[in-house]
Amino acid sequence: MRTLLAGTYGVVRRDDRGVTGAEYGLIAAVIITMIVGLVWLYAAQVAELFGQYQIPE
Repeated sequence: MRTLLAGTYGVVRRDDRGVTGAEYGLIAAVIITMIVGLVWLYAAQVAELFGQYQIPE
């Protein structure tokens, strides 16, 4: 986890597998972006679903 945090700040440091901290940060950024995108899509679908069932005024 410390290496992941270091990667987000661009600290280049290789671990046993030869992965730099910057690469960990890049991977973390991609994963976070995917999760945010999926949540956003899901929220949009839920909002649309609820919008269809609203009682018209």
